[in-house]
Amino acid sequence: MTVGFIIVCLLFTILFLSAVRKAAGKTELFPLVILLVLTAVSGLRYDVGVDYPVYREVYDSPSDIRALAFEPFWIFFSEWLRDMGFASRMWFILTSAAINLLMYYGIKRMSVNPYLSLLLYVVMSFGYVETFNMVRQYVAIGILFATFHYVTENKVWKYLLFIVLAACFHLSALLMLPFLLLMRIRYPIWLLWIVFCTLFFFGRQLLTVFLNYVIPFIPTYGFYADRIILEDYSGFLKLFYFFVGCGILAVAPYLTKRYATGYLYINAVLMALMWYFVFIDIQVFMRGMFYLVVFLFILIPMLTDVLAPRTRMLLTPLIVLLFLTVTLKMHWSVPYNFDFQLFY
Repeated sequence: MTVGFIIVCLLFTILFLSAVRKAAGKTELFPLVILLVLTAVSGLRYDVGVDYPVYREVYDSPSDIRALAFEPFWIFFSEWLRDMGFASRMWFILTSAAINLLMYYGIKRMSVNPYLSLLLYVVMSFGYVETFNMVRQYVAIGILFATFHYVTENKVWKYLLFIVLAACFHLSALLMLPFLLLMRIRYPIWLLWIVFCTLFFFGRQLLTVFLNYVIPFIPTYGFYADRIILEDYSGFLKLFYFFVGCGILAVAPYLTKRYATGYLYINAVLMALMWYFVFIDIQVFMRGMFYLVVFLFILIPMLTDVLAPRTRMLLTPLIVLLFLTVTLKMHWSVPYNFDFQLFY
């Protein structure tokens, strides 16, 4: 069994439950079933994701030096579970449940089409599949995503408190402080076009400047300055995200007329893509985009909603299929196994 096959199965599961929900006229039971399925698949995974062995080994060996890179919360959380007699499996189950619940809550609060948003969360490569890997950071992402409605309600001070809370789970959550400042500005569309295209074509040059003049002065990451080898990168994924951004910019004027807060999601996603164009070669920095790109789950239903009904019916399945194709291309052959050992 592979991760790609799992994603296809989850896709059809959500579509089936959505159809049953409409036929039965119920709204609460089926989202719960979907959340349970998503949590079971991600929580019971074994050796899936680059970071999986690190989390398991640090849990099983508290003295592992890699634990020093974890935030204090995770040290205490793991120690508490070990004292209760649980194996690392329970750690993965609980973190998976927290992530999926937070993402669903955010979708429910912000999306104009929650089922489409949930579907996108599953089929997009930076969504559900990525929770298999960057667990600690995705808990922080989930907190900031679930509470972003405070920003749309002009209760920014509450959101600032949640940024501090999220930083207790992953320190990179503090990136949302400058991100939030930038995304609340109403930029003219022509300026977004210029900056977006410039960073797509010249992001590599900007990264070179960053490597030479900024990173050496950051103690934690200074060693990257001498170890990154920049190559001529023109991969499919970069080009795909460029066209995604162009599509967003093309529809943006219509969306902002219908949705007063639409510009927030447009800015967030475009900033994420521009961040990706610059830091595509350095994964540890590139991961910063995940705090923003998840708002694509909210933005796409908004974008399709402003289209004519016939266009929407044709375009929505095509969008889902395109993102699914990208995800399957990246993860189809990745092995997937279950582990049911909850106790030592």
